[in-house]
Amino acid sequence: MISFKTKKFVLAAALATALGVAGCNLFNPTEDANIRSGDADAMTYEGYIKFRNNEYTLAADYFNQAIAADSTHSEAWYGLAKAKLNIQDLNTFELLKYVNISGGAERLALLDMEQSVVDKYEAGIDTVVTLLKEFIARDTTGRLDGKITYRTISESYMLLNMLQTLFVLRDATKLVVGCGMVDPNTGKYSCDVGAVLNTLKRNKDGESTAALHEVFSTCESNPETMSSVAGQAIPVFDEWLTDNSQTQVASTMCGVLADITEPSEDADAIDMSVNSIIAVTGKSTIMDDDGDGCYDEEIMDGMDNDGDGEVDEDLRDVNAEFSLDLATQTKNIAAGKTQTKDRVVYSSFGPNEKYMNVDIDRDGKLCTEENCGEWEYIYPSYAKRESNGQNYLLKFAKKIKFNPMGLSPEEFKALKKRVAQDYSGRIYNLKARQDSVGGCWVNYTEEQFRIWVNEWENF
Repeated sequence: MISFKTKKFVLAAALATALGVAGCNLFNPTEDANIRSGDADAMTYEGYIKFRNNEYTLAADYFNQAIAADSTHSEAWYGLAKAKLNIQDLNTFELLKYVNISGGAERLALLDMEQSVVDKYEAGIDTVVTLLKEFIARDTTGRLDGKITYRTISESYMLLNMLQTLFVLRDATKLVVGCGMVDPNTGKYSCDVGAVLNTLKRNKDGESTAALHEVFSTCESNPETMSSVAGQAIPVFDEWLTDNSQTQVASTMCGVLADITEPSEDADAIDMSVNSIIAVTGKSTIMDDDGDGCYDEEIMDGMDNDGDGEVDEDLRDVNAEFSLDLATQTKNIAAGKTQTKDRVVYSSFGPNEKYMNVDIDRDGKLCTEENCGEWEYIYPSYAKRESNGQNYLLKFAKKIKFNPMGLSPEEFKALKKRVAQDYSGRIYNLKARQDSVGGCWVNYTEEQFRIWVNEWENF
């Protein structure tokens, strides 16, 4: 049984850790090459000579000639990536000064970087990542000689993906009220990671999820790299796990997150992706995000936990007190089961300090040792959930009913969206919500509804 520890998922922290452990990778300028025979080998050798002499443009020319002579020459591709990184003058270690770790990493990294510097790094990293994607595509389809492989560059590639994601999130701060403004008390920008992520949720930013998809896909393919850099990046990591367990958990969770963040043009899929990212980051709002009156009623298992017909639409933080059934997960993975419910199997879960006093279904009753229906499956074991028609409902869901008007699933989903977006409560008052949506609204008094409106007005 593996517990999710309450840790921060902060890409900035992962960045600092990754830079700190970077060794034999793209960022190491001192690697040697002892290759002379053949045209491609000779050109590659000359490229490394120029590289060591800091003549990066000439080095890139030689590496390109080597690739033209033999497109399978992995050492030439690797050298070209290193040369391009240096041609762009990308001093990734310079980024460390923009990463706020000592302050708890609550603020988004890179907010204080000048826009001109951001533009330089974004363009340069995009250039290198594009080249690495071609390298990876060739390596994973057997079109390279295997001397240098995806595994060799995976840590560097993941780091560059993380940087891309940070820049995307930085751009998203422009959509957050108050972001881009300097706090007069600190002289720094005021918005934080949570505000940025939840703004992405409302704006369905597919670019952000696409950038994270690359991070998680790299991690899934090479989970041992995440073991060295992502202890601070994904809450599932636990300092008491063995190395083997860390790798297994990393592969499982990164695979799930890679699937969830798969690039899509479907607005609902993007919304679900951002929801999941927010849950994993520990930045869930503890508010009603989907218009059913419940607060963070879903858990990240890829199933409908409250009975409203939607999946993972209002997730609670994954760094609450969740325990994984690692044995069942391992068995399912070995059997080729790929759904989230099969790869993230909970044996138990309960509220952490953040959720201790949260009444998720708004019925006036908090979770106690004797009664914690908001944090328990109706069917406690994975086998029973599967044998009962894949019933992943939580106990509190037995007491709430949705869709009293009998709308079609598509109509009801659209109605919930309209209700969720009526933050003022002027279009849909409490009675209208109770009569049309049902759900947790039936547990509200007018006073509680005014509190709900207040929360959104102050969000």
